[in-house]
Parts: sequence; structure tokens; C-alpha cells
Amino acid sequence: MRKYLLHFIPLLLIVSINEETFTQTKTFLANVNQPPKEQCIINGISKIVESQLKIFPNPSKGEITISFGEKIRDTKVSIQLFSLDGRILLSSEEYIERSSLQKMIDLSSLSKGIYLIKISGKEFSINQRVVLY
Repeated sequence: MRKYLLHFIPLLLIVSINEETFTQTKTFLANVNQPPKEQCIINGISKIVESQLKIFPNPSKGEITISFGEKIRDTKVSIQLFSLDGRILLSSEEYIERSSLQKMIDLSSLSKGIYLIKISGKEFSINQRVVLY
């Protein structure tokens, strides 16, 4: 039986936009033992899944495309878009099939600015910044 030593590590995120400052504190679990190479996980995000996911163009004028790699197929995913103050602006559940590995999202109704997109599945959760100009 393997034993792991776990630590809770606090992380403070500070963002300043047009002289307004937003802060958010997150705590994540760090495993000090090295996981197997095929499951190298940092901050709970699988590097394998993260490398399979692309959001483009970023920055965008209003329409973004999420491209899911071959390792993210035949999977149900949740897509959420947040404003920097934490409001959910978009929320959808999608089933990613082998034949359709891209999802286009129209954000042209939103104001110019910075948003956070969260894409999560059964075994992963990825947060990324999206900029509209």
C-alpha cells in the first residue's frame, strides 16, 4: 500500500483592471510524492488533458472555438464562462463525439474585457482566461 504526504497550499490571485482590484483565494492539494509519469498532475489538472485542449482565437473579437484533442472524446463536458467578479455568464453541457472535436461559442454579446472559462469532465477541470477586444 502506498502512502502519500499531502499538503494544502493557499494561493492568492490578484487582478487589477482599470484601477479596480479583484482578489480570489484558492487552496489546492499538493501531493509531495511523485505520481506515475503517465498521470503527472499539477493543481488537480492533468497535463495530458490540458495539452489536448485549445481555445482560439484568444484574444477574440467575439467568437471562440474550443478544440478537444483525441484524448477528450466520447466524453461529457461542462463549459462555464465567468466574469471576473464570479458571475456565471454562460453554462452548457456538451457531449464530445469522435466526429465533432470542436465547439464554437459566440461571445459577441459580451462587453470587451477578460473572462474566465472553466471546462470540466469526469476526470479533469481546466480554467483558462479569455480576452475579448
